[in-house]
Amino acid sequence: QVSLLPLVVATTALVAVAASPLSIDLTFNTRATADRSGSVVVRGTVTCSFETTASIEGEVVESLNRSDIAAGEFALEVPCEPTPTPWTAVVAPSTDRSFRPGFATVAVRAVVFDPESGIFAGVETFGFLHLTRSAH
Repeated sequence: QVSLLPLVVATTALVAVAASPLSIDLTFNTRATADRSGSVVVRGTVTCSFETTASIEGEVVESLNRSDIAAGEFALEVPCEPTPTPWTAVVAPSTDRSFRPGFATVAVRAVVFDPESGIFAGVETFGFLHLTRSAH
């Protein structure tokens, strides 16, 4: 019976790993600042089921009038763990128009990787931002 003990321990370990899959949660604050340089500062949090690194990317688009838009993209990597980790992205306009106070749409995606299992997990969220002028 002593030779069966390692088999039982190994089986228990496999069940424990399978019972805790890699998961990720992503949020963004609906209030963002449009700074004097024309960029937008977007903030949020990312949470993972265990410690890893999250790759976060997104786009912000603001309709300025019938034919003009301000738009920009961002990408960053942040540590991700079971406690929500704050992230901040400065989004410079890629168009010739600056972001300004008003409303914009945002789409944010995050992807994480578990090197032990080879599994990727991702999440995408989108919505509206209320852009206000920064206090500085």
